[in-house]
Amino acid sequence: MSDSQTRKKNQQRSRRAREEWLPALIDRYPETFFEDPKARKPLKVGIHKDILADEGNQLASYQLTSALRWYTGALGYQLSIKAEAERIDLAGQSAGQVSAEDAKAAAEKVAAIRERMKGARERKEQDQRSDRWMKKLSKITT
Repeated sequence: MSDSQTRKKNQQRSRRAREEWLPALIDRYPETFFEDPKARKPLKVGIHKDILADEGNQLASYQLTSALRWYTGALGYQLSIKAEAERIDLAGQSAGQVSAEDAKAAAEKVAAIRERMKGARERKEQDQRSDRWMKKLSKITT
């Protein structure tokens, strides 16, 4: 499989995680998973094992992994990872605390996400400037 095929497959899986599998988790565990990024809370370490062990779970292991990766990789979730913040289990109950190491790693991820967002914003602005110039040039040349 080529790199572009692998990338496309991963993009499709990410989209399915966001559009299909994550909503299934939100419906099944409304006290744990939240659509609103600002409402997200740190999850219990190993929560994927709890979900897989739940008889009501309808997701395959790879679907769950993709959904959790998308959910926990989001800026809103990473912002919730603060030292000593409470982690929650499938019932939304306390299941430990965020360690200082986890909080530090999350802060680094937040910085990386913001840097990517800044780069994307700058590329978009550059594209818009280029489009405006092309329109002006086409008016001049016609």
